[in-house]
Amino acid sequence: MTVLFALGGYWAYTLADGLLNRGEYVRHLQSQVFPDSVTSLLTWLLPALNLLMLIFLLHAPWQRAGIFVSTVLFSLTAMYAALVIADYFPQAPCNCIGTVRNLSWEGHFILNLAGAALSLCGLFLNGRERRKV
Repeated sequence: MTVLFALGGYWAYTLADGLLNRGEYVRHLQSQVFPDSVTSLLTWLLPALNLLMLIFLLHAPWQRAGIFVSTVLFSLTAMYAALVIADYFPQAPCNCIGTVRNLSWEGHFILNLAGAALSLCGLFLNGRERRKV
């Protein structure tokens, strides 16, 4: 239950921040390394995924799917941060994207690894609870 609360809080904050500060959110996405076509898609896809995860996390039969998607998103974001840290891209993108805007890329990497680990714990605990029933 604590894992669901933590994940739900994180994704609710991320969704609210992206919607309430939409212009800034879009500008930050545009400062990343993605082509314009991908950025245009991400400006709507990411908030939609945040909302979908919240719905899944709140609805008991779908919680495992919400935790799984959360694990995938945290992992992908950690991999993106790792690529930036490793100087994979010709120019380092702005680290202003994400829940904590003033966090270094190393900080984003650690935050997202922690989120992925928390999500994996949630999958494990959710599986144990399901077996008890």
